Amino acid sequence: MYVLCRHVKKIAFVASFMVTSVVHASHYDDGLMAYALADYEVAARHFQQAALDGEVGASHMLMRLHQEGKGVPSDKVEAFKWTKKSAENGIAPAQLALANRYFSGNGIAADAKKAFQWYQTAAQQGHHVAYYKLAGFYESGLVVSADKQEAQRLYNVAASEYDVHAQKGHAESQNTLATMYEQGKGVKPNITRALAWYQKSAMQNYAEAQFNVGRLLAGVDGIDQNIEEAAYWFHHAANQGLEKAKQALAALKQEHGTRLAMM
Repeated sequence: MYVLCRHVKKIAFVASFMVTSVVHASHYDDGLMAYALADYEVAARHFQQAALDGEVGASHMLMRLHQEGKGVPSDKVEAFKWTKKSAENGIAPAQLALANRYFSGNGIAADAKKAFQWYQTAAQQGHHVAYYKLAGFYESGLVVSADKQEAQRLYNVAASEYDVHAQKGHAESQNTLATMYEQGKGVKPNITRALAWYQKSAMQNYAEAQFNVGRLLAGVDGIDQNIEEAAYWFHHAANQGLEKAKQALAALKQEHGTRLAMM
């Protein structure tokens, strides 16, 4: 009888655990479904409950919702709270985001040392952007002693990783890889390849790349100058609110007058 009771209790415990796990998964899965359908308020409620239930991915999604102001008020304090929670849960993109927040001081006190530590943590998980950021620390001597050799090693790793993402069509990676070709970081300097990658990114409506295409075509050694096309790309980037593109377009119009009067 005692053995039977123990078995019954064990079965009840397992059943309870399975039901609880299903409930936890359900809130997170329902949140993902609502997010995919752009029903962000519903998504936020599900992710909030899932986070309270201990679902790791939910904290990352709450971070995104608060950063983007979708379904919840755009709140830097809440965004930071969930970014930190997600980073501590081992989510590499959140670790990178947290490092960026500490580095820029966007809504919090800037802390380069903490930024470096979180970039290191993200890099340990293979995040390509973290390699690039860490290389900058070693190159400049910020937080750590300047080490050109280590900076070059990290740039090499970053370039290889960025190339993979760029080949898959990721616009931001294409733009960064282009910058690396332009500056000779992690790869041999090649302004022609830089322009080609900037153009691929610009064609995906990435504003920073559109500005960069305009910048190269407006007059850079090794690239045939094309004022009209430079103005075209500055115009597109400016329409997305990129302030430096607005300034570049205005300067180009002032210099070339009637040639660009219709832009």
